[in-house]
Amino acid sequence: MIIYGTKGRIRPSKPNDTLKGACPQCNNHLELSDLKRWFTLYFIPLFPFRHVDTFYYCRECQLSYKKEARGQLMGGKQGRQQLKNENDKAFARTLITCIAYMASADGTISGEEDRMIKDRIQRFSEHRGELENIYNTVSLGQMKESDVEAELRKASGTLTTEGILMLIAEIAKMVLADGRIDREEERLMKHYMKICGVSEGLYETVLAKAKQ
Repeated sequence: MIIYGTKGRIRPSKPNDTLKGACPQCNNHLELSDLKRWFTLYFIPLFPFRHVDTFYYCRECQLSYKKEARGQLMGGKQGRQQLKNENDKAFARTLITCIAYMASADGTISGEEDRMIKDRIQRFSEHRGELENIYNTVSLGQMKESDVEAELRKASGTLTTEGILMLIAEIAKMVLADGRIDREEERLMKHYMKICGVSEGLYETVLAKAKQ
């Protein structure tokens, strides 16, 4: 039996561009990097066959920033902090919107799902009030799938593809809590990826990130 597939990998761009001490999170270097899909044989990556995105990537804390933000990343501590806050807010808003809507897809939010959502709200305590309002809107049945789509499109304008994959992996982590992903959850996850312009072929990469 031959086992083959694809995998997303991050590698330094050529020519390389490194911003020294520019990571807003940990002050380590940011390296201009490419996210590419690789063909794998027996789970071993053999060669890249499609470029997905290029961004500045910190190998220490694994956060990424759009290459268009180079000027802001080099513009001093205040500019970098503002960029980080914008990314954190986009990630947090979209995460809570998506996981709350997915949890309510079967008509009710279980006690375990409620605890997990509140745990993630607490993780982004600086945006807590805004995130609680989003959760309350979903809990009251006032959130539509089109609202979730709008939030995802907005986030895809702020986050890199790697950031979006991390976002989808966080969503997968929640739905994997019971050991499986049902058909509706899989449909929503793949739909979320499509809205953000992420190939469905990276779905397995997302699950691998979630399981790490």
